[in-house]
Amino acid sequence: MKLQKFYYKCKNCGNTYEQSQLAAYGEFLMRNPKGDAVYLNSFNDPVFDEVEKLFNEKKKSMLNLSLDDEITMFQEIFSVACDKDPDGNPYRIDQKPMCPHCKKVEIGSWGAMEKYVDEEINPVTHVQWNTLTMKQKELLISEAVDQYLSGKNEKRAEMRVQQKKNTGGSMMGK
Repeated sequence: MKLQKFYYKCKNCGNTYEQSQLAAYGEFLMRNPKGDAVYLNSFNDPVFDEVEKLFNEKKKSMLNLSLDDEITMFQEIFSVACDKDPDGNPYRIDQKPMCPHCKKVEIGSWGAMEKYVDEEINPVTHVQWNTLTMKQKELLISEAVDQYLSGKNEKRAEMRVQQKKNTGGSMMGK
């Protein structure tokens, strides 16, 4: 598989490192926290379609969901339908690369390089997902959406607290 190299600069330690990426519509490199990848072609993966259908049913009960939020949420929750790595870590569509120096995932800057490599990437698997009943799958997707939304609300609350600290207690900045 032909992949493009991207550079990343760690915000934490300043280290610059490279990681291969796939730049094709509907195709993803799902990564675990260590950076190991599996390949997902959303056009040829029946589980992707199944999760999308379950997600669309769940999102009918959610109000005021922007398209960006919807895409981000779907990409985050899709990993519940994928088998984990040998250490039990999930592969995620949106997993940012970890700095090999400080082991943090804090990207200060990044960009595409004019450098391409051929790498063999195994496809994502869904063995565990395929053993579940439809009811279990619906519940798993529902729980993943609820967990995503509660995490997003926690992040918003943290941002409000930080903003309040930065503005001397006033949310209006006065």
